[in-house]
Amino acid sequence: MTTYKIFYLKDFEYDYDDELKNIINNHQDIVIKVGEIENIKNEWKIIKNLRKYIPSGLPKYISSPKKYKNKMVLIMPFYQYNSIYKAVWGLDNIEILKSLINQVFINIFLNFHYFGFIYKNLEQDCFNKIFINDTEEETFKYSYQSKYETSKRTLIIDTNGYQAIISDFENCYYVHKKDGIVDYWKSINNFIDSINIDLLITMNNYKTIKNFIETQIQIKGDYDNSIQLYNLLLLCKYKFI
Repeated sequence: MTTYKIFYLKDFEYDYDDELKNIINNHQDIVIKVGEIENIKNEWKIIKNLRKYIPSGLPKYISSPKKYKNKMVLIMPFYQYNSIYKAVWGLDNIEILKSLINQVFINIFLNFHYFGFIYKNLEQDCFNKIFINDTEEETFKYSYQSKYETSKRTLIIDTNGYQAIISDFENCYYVHKKDGIVDYWKSINNFIDSINIDLLITMNNYKTIKNFIETQIQIKGDYDNSIQLYNLLLLCKYKFI
């Protein structure tokens, strides 16, 4: 169960201290996340670590955590396009949706690759916690080197003008990559299921993708095999239910 509460500026109670008040007064289009002190501090730490290697997909908080009553707050920009779940999707913008889904997948994969980081919140309703923001970047370039390769490769995603912002890090955690590999593949499995359940989309190669993931769970497959899965995602065609 979530311990966070999200407030838009107009709904926020105005009995806060001067430091927080100054920040809010200088940023009108904001969202305020209120939570327990340790949870907020942990999320701030996670974001700082992940941002070292991941060029997109993470919220850019306006300030470090600030105390609010007996809790703490994080302040983030207001994303005008809301969440992927609440957006209206059709054939006219399907390429944007594909790009957003691919961005999230690469984010999940590389955060495990670099940090052993597990996104716990990828079960049903996860797309309600992934926001859409516009970007001037035509592509996002992700640097990656397999332990079986001698040089880095660059994964490139066309943005179509938009980026996915993962906003919920509660219950996420770090693992030793060898010990946590099953949890990693299960998180990927949940993400794929959410595409079908949350967004009411069928994938023409859904069975192939699911069989691949289930095999990785059973054999404790190397996370580098995520590149094969990513190639399957690139090839898949979406159909709205």
